[in-house]
Amino acid sequence: MGVDPRMDDDDEYEDEALVPVEDFDTEAMANTAGAELVSHGIGAAVEAIPADELEDGESQEGYRVLVLEHEAKRAREVLGLVEPEERPPANPEEPMKPLPRDTNWKMVLLIWFAALIIIPAAGFFISYWLFSR
Repeated sequence: MGVDPRMDDDDEYEDEALVPVEDFDTEAMANTAGAELVSHGIGAAVEAIPADELEDGESQEGYRVLVLEHEAKRAREVLGLVEPEERPPANPEEPMKPLPRDTNWKMVLLIWFAALIIIPAAGFFISYWLFSR
């Protein structure tokens, strides 16, 4: 199982709000739903529903599962709250195209510095030390 290159950088979702997916009567039920989401690669959190948000006819406690806003639709599909969206089947004849990756320029500069500066300088000093004996 590989890492999705689109999710390499968590800073993109740093300020995104958590939205409730579903409310549950017990903490165990909410934790089970949260674990199901996590097993499908969706980050989930469980929190107690504040007392002022509970209706009068409901029990005195409740728990909700929260996910990031961009994952809410998929979380509802995983939990079976909505029908999964129909996706066209993949064409096995069509070659897969890799997703574009962001260039990590710090790594490029570090490799360039090592290849063009450090390695030749180290080779010079090692050669000088060996031949000066």
